[in-house]
Amino acid sequence: MLDEDGFNLLDWGSNNVLAIALGDTVCLWDDTNKSAKVLLQAVEGNGPITSISWSPDSTVLVVVFGNSVLALVDPATGQDVNVTEDDENLTPVLSFAWRSNSILTVVSSNGTVVDYDFRKDDTFICFYNGHRRGVCNLKWSDNKRYLASGGHDKLVHIWDACMPVSQRHPRRHQWLHRISSHTSIVKALGRCPTQATYDFWWRSP
Repeated sequence: MLDEDGFNLLDWGSNNVLAIALGDTVCLWDDTNKSAKVLLQAVEGNGPITSISWSPDSTVLVVVFGNSVLALVDPATGQDVNVTEDDENLTPVLSFAWRSNSILTVVSSNGTVVDYDFRKDDTFICFYNGHRRGVCNLKWSDNKRYLASGGHDKLVHIWDACMPVSQRHPRRHQWLHRISSHTSIVKALGRCPTQATYDFWWRSP
């Protein structure tokens, strides 16, 4: 397995199946019947696999490759549900947070945070503007209204997805709260399970 900050190489789905990224390969372990299989292998030149994440209903597994191509894979068939085109201007995708079964929030090494709805022809919904460097982690609140992000710029942002946006930039969200007192990279985020709004915790080394 790769050892790199920001990479997400393990994810356990609601279907009781563990997805594991091993270099250029994604493997699945089904705890129900104690079986394992290879789901997919990166085409030569596309690897290594840098991040994986199950959708909330475990019907889709998102896989990001080292060349920044993001694929949404059907775990039953191993076939792509959707895939972004390879683009030399893309920056490496570091992490994800599913907002719903079809809306995926993606963060990249240049600080961009974007919502995509892969069931629509125009998949881009909006982006969250605030980080100056790479974003390590994302976390949605249980009600999927508030988003927390932490990154290499030593900042934590709390975003309100329901906050009105400007008419000049109808797809750009501005942060609700900014915590700037950290002295090092924010490497982990979590949500307080007893609070329904936006009580989050974070860790920096």
